[in-house]
Amino acid sequence: MSKYIFLIVIFLLSSGCSLKDGPRIAGMINKTLTFRTYEFYSVSDLSYWTFDIDKNKRINNPHDAFAQIDDKNRYILFAFDAYDHYERTPKFTLDNLHKDLKSLFIFVNWASKGLDERNEQKENINKEYKSMGLKYVVVNEANTNEPLLIFRTGGIFIPEFAAYPKKSIAVMILTAIMWKNEVGSAGK
Repeated sequence: MSKYIFLIVIFLLSSGCSLKDGPRIAGMINKTLTFRTYEFYSVSDLSYWTFDIDKNKRINNPHDAFAQIDDKNRYILFAFDAYDHYERTPKFTLDNLHKDLKSLFIFVNWASKGLDERNEQKENINKEYKSMGLKYVVVNEANTNEPLLIFRTGGIFIPEFAAYPKKSIAVMILTAIMWKNEVGSAGK
């Protein structure tokens, strides 16, 4: 096995690749061997928390989420590492971005209201998400009353929940819009 690795390294070095190209080449090899057709991108201020649905509160420190963009720029979505797999939002497509982002705009609008108004509208918002086929729930967190958008994640038998505050949802929206503008300007 080590003989093959040595031959691959010699081949790459003789083809003009330098050692500083190693991580880029390793990424390309990984992407090819796993048939991955997208890239992950870090996004500042995009965080989520694990959420205890029974206690209605976040149960740990924030974790970073990131953007996943299709190689052909057909869609963007947001994902986080759930240890043994990635959990993802629905796709936000280039052609229908405004329509696809509607679910996030609904949350930001709801989260911008006062607590009493949020409590009055919470059930209707959750019904709307359900009618859209989404596994989202809006809550006012226990003790803080901070509005959170909850994504149901995990398996059928052990559901888990990820909580996103208003700031992270706004970052998702802005990131998607900036992506569309960048892709649109590159196509001109």
